[in-house]
Amino acid sequence: MTIGERLEEARKRKGISIREAAEATKIRADYLMAMEDGSMNVPLPEIYRRGFLRNYAKFLKLDPDQVLTDYEAQTASRNSQHAAHSHHRGLRETFGRIELPGHDDPMAESEFTGRPKRQGDEGEEDEGGEGEARKGDTLSQIPTRYLMAAVAVVAFIIVAVLVVLIVTLSGNDAEQPQTTASNNAPVTQNASAQNNTRPNESSPYATDTLVIRATDTVTLIVSNQNTNERLFRGTLLAGESTDPIPRDGPLQVRFTDGEALILEYDGQQHTLDSGGRGYVTIE
Repeated sequence: MTIGERLEEARKRKGISIREAAEATKIRADYLMAMEDGSMNVPLPEIYRRGFLRNYAKFLKLDPDQVLTDYEAQTASRNSQHAAHSHHRGLRETFGRIELPGHDDPMAESEFTGRPKRQGDEGEEDEGGEGEARKGDTLSQIPTRYLMAAVAVVAFIIVAVLVVLIVTLSGNDAEQPQTTASNNAPVTQNASAQNNTRPNESSPYATDTLVIRATDTVTLIVSNQNTNERLFRGTLLAGESTDPIPRDGPLQVRFTDGEALILEYDGQQHTLDSGGRGYVTIE
């Protein structure tokens, strides 16, 4: 009785099906069927096949050591038969044709199989050789396609990273400060463009406040750098100005057009050197 027959008989004695055995042992049903039919056609390394066979034998209350011993003997027998068959086939391929001296007729050539060489056999061999060559060419192209795809993916990633870096650097350049003024004064309250704008008029240039005048439409955000408190946010039209903003530490003024601003603090008027988006820090 073969190993597979013993496994099948033991399973049937337990009164369970292949599916139930697979659920109990956590081994795939097709692997169990391969064990029982004796083919052991399991596409896994030998160590896994032996482990599955041992676990299945234990589950069926068989001696796992004896089952593995019989399996090794069966495997060795199959390997020896396969080696003998391969050796015999190699001899046939090596000595498969004899040329009879003194005869030029192709029909006089014979093989150990007894089949004389016919006209057209050479052409068939050539066609077979060309087919094998084409097959080899196709296989050699597969790694090249994978390599090209990998190169394309890497190139795309590099381009995307460069685009992100360019956009980021452009945004940082636009936010560079236009100028920095140095004077210390407190800021204590918030302001809004709707409630704290008024037509442009002469200012006493208070030393402890900041007044921003607009010569053109501009959007502002004023915040205290120490407390991160937003003191003013809004849009000024040409000729408008903010109410005096008390200073209580360094103020940061963000704007959409630096040339449209006049900053009044410390009793003086200050203008910015260049236009465009940016910010200025008043200390």
